[in-house]
This record gives sequence, C-alpha cells and structure tokens, in this order.
Amino acid sequence: MEPVVVLAALGGSRWTQQDWFEESACKGMTDLFFPPAGEREAARLQREPKARAVCASCPVIEPCRSYARLQQEFGFWGGENEEERFLAIRRERRLAAHLQQERAAG
Repeated sequence: MEPVVVLAALGGSRWTQQDWFEESACKGMTDLFFPPAGEREAARLQREPKARAVCASCPVIEPCRSYARLQQEFGFWGGENEEERFLAIRRERRLAAHLQQERAAG
C-alpha cells in the first residue's frame, strides 16, 4: 500500500508556494474559483463573472494565468475558466507550429 502524503506536510498546495500567490486578489476565495462537484451551468454562469471581476483587479493575473496554463489547472485562474484556458493553449501551440514552419521554409 502506498503512503498517503498530507498536503500540509508539503507546505500547502503547490499554487500557494508560488512567489506571486501572496499578492493575489483571490486569496481566501476558494469557493468562487473552484466549482463544487456537480455545479450546474446556471450556477457557473453566476460564479464565473464574479471570479473574473476579482481577476481583473489582481496585480498578479499574468503569472497566475501562465501558471494555470502550464500546469493545466482545474478551476478559474488568471481570468480564464478551463475552456478558455484550453483554447488559449491550443492557439499558442498552433501559432508556435506556424512560426516554426515559416522558419523552416526560410
């Protein structure tokens, strides 16, 4: 049987260990940024604009967004929900591939 690692023993969640987290506007607002299990769309449509407003005033929105994209995080991060984050990552990959093809064609 594998040992169970307690998050507190590791110093908390990995996102709280980021340099920028202490300056985040969302600190302590977990319910707003992480949906409850089985959240219905109507509830999500009410929750996400509130989260987006907090992100809009946040001094660390860019490192938060970058972190969430890199780590493929769940929830609302850096002004993006999971769907928006996935689409942004996809756009970035397509652009990188296109630029690489242009360079190769020289």
